[in-house]
Amino acid sequence: MSGEIIRPREHWSDMAPEDRKLAVLRFLAEYGLALPPAVIYRNIRYHHNATFKRRVTDNYLSELVEEGLARRIEPEPLEDRQLVDASEDTRKAYYIVTEEGRDYLDEHF
Repeated sequence: MSGEIIRPREHWSDMAPEDRKLAVLRFLAEYGLALPPAVIYRNIRYHHNATFKRRVTDNYLSELVEEGLARRIEPEPLEDRQLVDASEDTRKAYYIVTEEGRDYLDEHF
């Protein structure tokens, strides 16, 4: 099993940018975890064979936050089971899907 290539669920290269962004949202919703951007990117590459670059994932995450579909949070308060929005100047932040993001996916998919 080690080194096995996971077959993609979707053909990312054939997807429009908006569809790829929604696939990032679906990934966050599917796993329900607060994750840093690098982990999100690496797992989408590994599990779904995404073909876009890390900076594109960062852009999608920023757009999802602006739309209220995801939250950018401080990692340390998670230890106390708290979700605290990260300030703009915070470099290390995690992302998690919002209830609005889950509702959006439920309504459209």
